[in-house]
Amino acid sequence: MSSVDLEDNGVAAEKKEFKPPSIPHPISVFFHLFFKLTAVIVYFVVAWMSDSFTLVFILVILCMMADFWTVKNVTGRLLVGMRYWNEVREDGSNEWFFESLEGQRKISKIEAVIFWSALLGFPVVWVLLTILAI
Repeated sequence: MSSVDLEDNGVAAEKKEFKPPSIPHPISVFFHLFFKLTAVIVYFVVAWMSDSFTLVFILVILCMMADFWTVKNVTGRLLVGMRYWNEVREDGSNEWFFESLEGQRKISKIEAVIFWSALLGFPVVWVLLTILAI
């Protein structure tokens, strides 16, 4: 399909097509949201199916551990260009390293919005669920 069409009087008119924003790392975005959503879903489903607080607690913590690992090691680096780690020195003290790839590579704005919205939004969801549980 051509992006230029002729109007009734024969003058070319530019046709604007809507293009959804592209996500360069769709798998990373999926898993960034997957483990967060899975923890909330597990909280509701397992609590509904079982009266065991311990089971709910352990399964939610496992989902949150997977989420933490994914954010720290994969999605933080790919989606927003940030990562951190620590090294233990010979004297036993820790040295923390923080990296930001700002200016070194182009970061997708839509991925950054998804990353930060989910990272900051899900703790709000957990706080609301805590208030409702009390």
